[in-house]
Amino acid sequence: MTTRLMGSAIENPKGKLLEFCARAKVLPPTIAGERSGDRWGVAMTLTVHGRTLESKMQWAHARTSAEQLAARDLLSELATTSEGEPSEVVAEDEEATLRLANPKGKLLERCVVLRVAPVFDVHPVLTGEGNGFEASVGVTLPNGDELWSDIRRARTAKVAEQAAAASLLPQVLAATKTVSLPPSPSQTDARSALNELRMRGGLRDYGFVLERVDGPAHAPLFFVTAFAVGTDGDRIEVPTVTASSKKEAERLAAERLLAEL
Repeated sequence: MTTRLMGSAIENPKGKLLEFCARAKVLPPTIAGERSGDRWGVAMTLTVHGRTLESKMQWAHARTSAEQLAARDLLSELATTSEGEPSEVVAEDEEATLRLANPKGKLLERCVVLRVAPVFDVHPVLTGEGNGFEASVGVTLPNGDELWSDIRRARTAKVAEQAAAASLLPQVLAATKTVSLPPSPSQTDARSALNELRMRGGLRDYGFVLERVDGPAHAPLFFVTAFAVGTDGDRIEVPTVTASSKKEAERLAAERLLAEL
């Protein structure tokens, strides 16, 4: 996981650090404190995805001030140990375009054709303007070649993912024309496509919920919705669809869910 800290002036560094931990889904730092005369010394330790970072012992007349100093030191440690290429920020007008174009959904569809699973790397970042997210995505083609997107930064994880997918999509489209494709399910079979994504690691899970059955026995109506759990744990649900059979309702719900992804 790569973390960047931009801007030297940090207001409420302890708050920034705790917010980062919540976004990164890691435990908050452990705090060790000691008192010497009228001064407090505080050090913090943070473990981020297997990497342990420690602040220096920071001294102040108030413990709260010492904690803020230790948190600032730990944030600097996060920035110092960061690696990777600079990220490109998603502009506000680009966000609207990404929402309409849904490049992530198109990338997933192409990956189903290639029978490969895209791997998204999404993580929170700390900047002088506030918290945000960076994302990149890569795929390994059937011939062993690896393709990677640019690193994109946005205010939300979903927008960063869409921007990264938009960066990778042209490469995947070009590869579809040149790489020998393995047998794949019909592109019109949305349920098979969802199964393929789950098998390849593109989804944690997906499923259907029969909400109710209305109408007379000779002409029932089945109300079904579909859901998927992404690799980041986010749950996506689609509006209820209606059909004269459960199988047809699940097919329509699967098509809508695949389009939403």
